[in-house]
Amino acid sequence: MLLKPEQYLMPYGFVDGAAMWCIGFQKVQEGVTILGDLVLKDKIVVNDLANQRIGWTNYDCSLSVNVSVTSSKDEYISAGQLRVSSSESVTGILSKLLPVSIVAALSMHIVIFMKSPFLQF
Repeated sequence: MLLKPEQYLMPYGFVDGAAMWCIGFQKVQEGVTILGDLVLKDKIVVNDLANQRIGWTNYDCSLSVNVSVTSSKDEYISAGQLRVSSSESVTGILSKLLPVSIVAALSMHIVIFMKSPFLQF
């Protein structure tokens, strides 16, 4: 299934001037389905910047995640620890992972906002 960003990203509002977006799908003349922690259990969100795609796949979330970056350094992140294969600082790694983390956090916990006036269509 191929979707364009406007087909799965829905505006949620603004925080400190920055736009907030929710990942969800809307059927014609029906309510909105928001992907939350129940739908994405044991899944990993994949953000493919090169091909401008976002998606998810099955994944054992107790394992480390290999994150590829343009600097060609391997960086790993897992729940509870951060390992770096180079001398780069943790702050540098987190700044690269921040956009992916925001998308993941929104997709995992947006269920609580389903009654939000921003999501009423």
